Amino acid sequence: MDSVFSGVRASPHGGTEGQHIKALRAMGADIPEDDVELPAQLSYLHDMFYGLRFDRIPNDDGEFSLMAKSDLSYSDIHYNSLLTGLELEPWEVSAILSMNSIFNKHSS
Repeated sequence: MDSVFSGVRASPHGGTEGQHIKALRAMGADIPEDDVELPAQLSYLHDMFYGLRFDRIPNDDGEFSLMAKSDLSYSDIHYNSLLTGLELEPWEVSAILSMNSIFNKHSS
């Protein structure tokens, strides 16, 4: 069973830990029913999603807040891939769009 706090504990990237766990499970990741770390092998997809979906706004105390940008599209991911030189597989694009869909569902 997931920790009762994972659903409300803030993630350093925005949202909650529980939302990230649910997103990964929805993408087919085999995650045990307890608190776990994001697999290092998937961190680049997570980072790409946040880079595409959020702006980092500096606070007065030197920290950053995240501000959501407009919804993601295939074109956003495609042009980001062209700029970065990272050629994504179809399952990777699907994973990023799944994270976006879950974010949209929980932020409205």
